[in-house]
Amino acid sequence: MGSNQFLDKGCIEETVTCLKKALVKILALLNKQMAGWKTTTLQEKKDLYRISFCQTHAEMHAPTGDWKRILFFFLTFVYQRK
Repeated sequence: MGSNQFLDKGCIEETVTCLKKALVKILALLNKQMAGWKTTTLQEKKDLYRISFCQTHAEMHAPTGDWKRILFFFLTFVYQRK
C-alpha cells in the first residue's frame, strides 16, 4: 500500500539558526542602547530604528504601483463594454 517517508528539511534548521544569531545581535544592541545613546554608533542607531519601526519614513510613503492594476481593470472594463 503506502510507505512512510520522512524528509528532513535543512532549510528550516538554517532559518532557526539564522534567527537565533539575529536575536543575539538585537539583544546586544538593545543592551547597548540602555547604556546611553552616546555610546552607540550611527549604524547601530539605524539598526535600532529598523528594529523598532521595521520601515523608514521613505519606505512607508513609497509608491506601491497599485495604480497600474487599477488602471488595467478599468481599461479592461471599458473595453468590454464596447
